[in-house]
Amino acid sequence: MVKTNIQTHVIIVDGMQLRRAQIAAFLLPWCVQHGLNLQTVEPEKIDALEVARMIVLPFSANYLTSAERLRLIRELRQAMPQTPIVILTDHSSQEEIVAALEAGVMGYIPGSIEPHLALDALTFILEGGHYFPTPPAVEKPASG
Repeated sequence: MVKTNIQTHVIIVDGMQLRRAQIAAFLLPWCVQHGLNLQTVEPEKIDALEVARMIVLPFSANYLTSAERLRLIRELRQAMPQTPIVILTDHSSQEEIVAALEAGVMGYIPGSIEPHLALDALTFILEGGHYFPTPPAVEKPASG
């Protein structure tokens, strides 16, 4: 699955072209600052990925607990076991965060966070840390 051994890429994996472009525009200055190249790819094309320094998965429309999203994380984790996988998401329920942890994700950044703090979290993860929202930022599951 993995093509090269160069770890200078941040890869955004998402099936939505506009969302990939939006996240890429947001991350490009940060990538330049850290000497990283930015690549975007559709989930169906992950077989062609190079070894990455970080993988970013924007999960805005779908919940992480869906079988398709968890399968994608497992495939990426298997192909690049040392590469941090970070989820950018609009959903931050406790169930979602637990699913991310169990899948081996190293960062879970909710859309409610300030942009500069999201970039700080990405830097922390890039340097080997883990980032997950604190309980006050976590949505309570809907009842009913």
